[in-house]
Amino acid sequence: MSTLTNKEKLVEQLQAERNIERIKVSMACKDLIQFCQDHQDGDALSSIISIEYLDSNEIIYYFDNTLASSVLERPDIENI
Repeated sequence: MSTLTNKEKLVEQLQAERNIERIKVSMACKDLIQFCQDHQDGDALSSIISIEYLDSNEIIYYFDNTLASSVLERPDIENI
């Protein structure tokens, strides 16, 4: 693509972003917290009480003080 085409696309993108309705970060945070609270019953991750590392390869998740149905393999984050 030519430099002119790139600059035209950049101008279009900036014009589109200029027209986006802005809200304060504090309001966005309140909305996000409210959304999470409203949907936490259907979210397994929000009900995890604790996590135990048995050894280098296994993790046990506790949901509402009950043991998860199985031991899950710990992700290998060292090789990422």
